[in-house]
Amino acid sequence: MPDSKPDANAKTPMLGGGGGPAGVIRLTQPPRGIWGKIGTWMKDNLLLVLTIVGVLLGLLLGFLARFFVYGEDVIMLVSFPGEILMGMLKMLILPLIVSSMISGLSMLDPKSSGKMGSRALVYYFATTIFAAIVGIIMVSVIHPGDPSIKEEVGTGTEDKKVSTLDAFLDLVRRW
Repeated sequence: MPDSKPDANAKTPMLGGGGGPAGVIRLTQPPRGIWGKIGTWMKDNLLLVLTIVGVLLGLLLGFLARFFVYGEDVIMLVSFPGEILMGMLKMLILPLIVSSMISGLSMLDPKSSGKMGSRALVYYFATTIFAAIVGIIMVSVIHPGDPSIKEEVGTGTEDKKVSTLDAFLDLVRRW
């Protein structure tokens, strides 16, 4: 039986018997060209590649879409997934922030969390007072209930006619 020492010139680990090339099984792939390396990199970073391709396609389609005129129904259908996404993000963000703050405060010692809580209360009251002051200033500058402003604006706008598509999409939006 011939001895099964690996070839000293081999660069990759091998398995196998008998000293010929027919019995050699390589554990690694032989070196590939530049396109093989690019393909491997793209497989390893598929999410990044698809994200960049999606952004570029979105930009291209957005620039091309500017040259066409669309009806209200088409605009409503195209904007519908974005409205749903924004609604879902709004529903997600507040519970995420609150649970993150509770989790962070629970890991602190009582002295630190008391100091953090008092700072949060001071910040809350300071921003509330600032918002009230800005609101009072804006009301005194703009005079939102002034009758002369109502006369300049006009009688109002006409009622918007609701289409069947809009009514159907509202069922999903308000669900």
